[in-house]
Amino acid sequence: IFQKPIFFLQEGRHTLSYWSVDHVGNKEPEKAFQVFSVSRLPQAKMDVAGNVVNTGGVNYASPDLSIKLYGENAAIGLDRIEVKMGDKDFQPYFSPIRLTDAGSYSIQYRAVDRLGNVEPTKTYRVTVVEKAPQTSMATAQPLVRKDDVAYSPAPNVVTFNVDGSTVGIKHTLVSVNDGPFQPYTGPITLGSDQKVIRLAYKSVDLLGNEEPVKYATFHMMRAEPVVNLFVTNGQSAEEEVRTNFLDTPGQQRAPASVPTAPPPPANR
Repeated sequence: IFQKPIFFLQEGRHTLSYWSVDHVGNKEPEKAFQVFSVSRLPQAKMDVAGNVVNTGGVNYASPDLSIKLYGENAAIGLDRIEVKMGDKDFQPYFSPIRLTDAGSYSIQYRAVDRLGNVEPTKTYRVTVVEKAPQTSMATAQPLVRKDDVAYSPAPNVVTFNVDGSTVGIKHTLVSVNDGPFQPYTGPITLGSDQKVIRLAYKSVDLLGNEEPVKYATFHMMRAEPVVNLFVTNGQSAEEEVRTNFLDTPGQQRAPASVPTAPPPPANR
């Protein structure tokens, strides 16, 4: 006997049969009604094609990222997928989304089934990066530059640091004297066994963005003191210690004069 509304608690196809009986027992022919109840909401899924890394909970990608959306688990059929970017309204999704310019993007999307059931909105955030990292070089001992040539005391220690990379660095590569590039693992010592040392270096981030090669050339010099001795009248008048190996020989300080005895008093 029907007394209150009927609820279908399980998802699937249901057949409901019903008829009426009057007070004297007359019964109408049985009728049947079929219904498919839905308890699951549709699900929108995403496929990302491109180079993407997650650093510190942030998605970073190379330019020309492609994002494809599709529906899943729509028991009664998917009606559409809606997508929204930035401040725009939701629009029906038709084709993959391509992100080609550097910048931060927020993509919202959701699935709608044939009954109008809408799943909760999902959000995908990504930052497209096309700027390569920048590597800086530092030396433990200061360099001396003269006529666009860098002179370095020997020994000296060179270190490299990377600036301006939010993605993360895959590796820094260093080449010594035109040799093959090798991963940088720690400070490099420059000795005096070679008069000229040439370094080439670059860094690559986790997305594969590679900076142009930078070069540095060092002319290695030993800072050995040089003594210039000036002799006047057979006596040592002045001694000068020259430690700057870039001083040009001949650019010397004038020797101090030798004091002379006062003239004898005049005869009266």
